Amino acid sequence: MKTATPDAIVMLKADHHMVQTLCADFEALSDRSKVCKKKLADQICNELRYNWQHCNSA
Repeated sequence: MKTATPDAIVMLKADHHMVQTLCADFEALSDRSKVCKKKLADQICNELRYNWQHCNSA
């Protein structure tokens, strides 16, 4: 099993912060902003999928 390098940890923390920010943006939108919410939800899912794939390939 490989151990994560400090650079990988820094990148993961930055990605986590970005997803948290996207989630906060999503929550701040009104329910009438369905198109914007859909775009943000897609972006959040893509970020999580990207991180999951890279964590599992290590």
